[in-house]
Amino acid sequence: MTLWQAIMTCLKKYANFDGRASRSEFWWFVLACGTLLITMGFAITMLYQDELYTAGDVLDLLGILAGAAVVLPLFAVTARRFHNTGLSTWIALAILLAFFATRLAFESYRNARYGPRDDVKDFQFGLMVADMNELAEIALKWAIFLFFAVMCIRPSQPGPNQYGPNPHEVTP
Repeated sequence: MTLWQAIMTCLKKYANFDGRASRSEFWWFVLACGTLLITMGFAITMLYQDELYTAGDVLDLLGILAGAAVVLPLFAVTARRFHNTGLSTWIALAILLAFFATRLAFESYRNARYGPRDDVKDFQFGLMVADMNELAEIALKWAIFLFFAVMCIRPSQPGPNQYGPNPHEVTP
């Protein structure tokens, strides 16, 4: 599957969580969405740096809309990719929740122990404790991300499974 075919397939199956998705469909679409969002973020950063606030506000809105537009198809193709390896969509949801719960847990711990975040106070306090907490958070997030990536890299389950026929064996 080519990049363009993957984008078109994922957009046609915008909110379709049924069936299976090949590795190439998943990874091409992830690459396209990542490129779009990184490009938007870079453009927004550059415009704010040049103090073109009006254009930056418009791009901010476009960035939010672009992010919102790709969330559902990204989760749908992820569900289909997990189905292709014989895994449930609930596992993908659990990984996503673990990723965001990590942030909430570390932020709650930090606030309970050191009070609300204040960048000036953090700088004066000495960043050692904050850095250790943030390093632990980053390490845990990377572990979750790597687990997710391994689940998505796994080969297709041969033949049909409970989620449908193998996309490599289906003739269009």
